[in-house]
Amino acid sequence: MAKGSNRSLLLQVFALALVLAPISSGCTGGGECRSINCGGLTTPTAPTGPPVVSFPSPGLSIESSLTGTAVSAATVVRFGTQGAADGTYSWDFGDGTSPVAGALVTHIFRADEGTLKTFTVVVTQTSNGRQSTANATISVRSLTGTWDQTDGKDVFDIVQKGTALTGFDLVNNAVRHEMDNGSVSDPRSVTWDRRDNETGGVQDRVSLTVNDAVTQLTGTFTHRNGSSETVTLIRRP
Repeated sequence: MAKGSNRSLLLQVFALALVLAPISSGCTGGGECRSINCGGLTTPTAPTGPPVVSFPSPGLSIESSLTGTAVSAATVVRFGTQGAADGTYSWDFGDGTSPVAGALVTHIFRADEGTLKTFTVVVTQTSNGRQSTANATISVRSLTGTWDQTDGKDVFDIVQKGTALTGFDLVNNAVRHEMDNGSVSDPRSVTWDRRDNETGGVQDRVSLTVNDAVTQLTGTFTHRNGSSETVTLIRRP
């Protein structure tokens, strides 16, 4: 047979062997399929199994409802987290109270001495035995202090104990009015009765709102004759 005929026959046999050869399934020895064969085309498949949670939790941070400074014993601050994986949560409010568990929690801070206080809130997230933490700073201030009415006539001395307010004011450093039934409530509301010392009756019903910095009280004095006036009190440094 001629050499050219031999070469032609070998090429035909080789081509037939390629056609009849089994196509790989892409399965490993352990039987884990990494591809699917479709008519000679191999299509990758997505890996299976539980999602992997990386720690520390990326982007874990604290969200709070507070704007500005909290009013001591009155402002209810709501807390939650951002960017956290599933798990359990423990909150330490930094004020000596016991930690609280939960994804969403609330807390009331206290600073009865009248100074501006700062607390560091820490949340610990636990999942599969691993932990991540995040923290935030909360400013708190009580209403205890001296407040000047912007008209320059009245000076108010306020003492806060819990949510109760006591004190007095002096008009032109002479006429004194006692504070009765004073209180502060969530989130920034202040009320009291301004008593007339001469008659013993209520001269004014006071209703004020505390600003975000807890440095200003603005609202109305409703007089016993039914009339009212807008007033602003400014905290002394």
